[in-house]
Amino acid sequence: MSFVIAAPENLPGVTLEQFSQDFISSLQQNGNFANFTVLSSSNSTLAGYPAHTYTFTYVTPDGTAAQGMSELTLVNGTGYALTYVASQDVYSTYVGAAQNMMQSFNITK
Repeated sequence: MSFVIAAPENLPGVTLEQFSQDFISSLQQNGNFANFTVLSSSNSTLAGYPAHTYTFTYVTPDGTAAQGMSELTLVNGTGYALTYVASQDVYSTYVGAAQNMMQSFNITK
């Protein structure tokens, strides 16, 4: 199980839709995310800003079935990607805690 926050900067002219598509494409092309499949996508908010939320499944390099959730937003040229991943057998155990962390996320810049 892991919870990761990534914040790539200097994305001038990039839309939330482009940032989201690029993020999902990078996971699809990453060798550590075999059989990557988006289960759902929806519009949401993150820290009060428009966001996209994705849930997905994949297989890790050691063959473990895993599931994840990412919430993405773009503020003043900086992308924010909050991602929770876990093996499928424990995903539902900790997804509530991950959602609480995402809901408490604040952008101060």
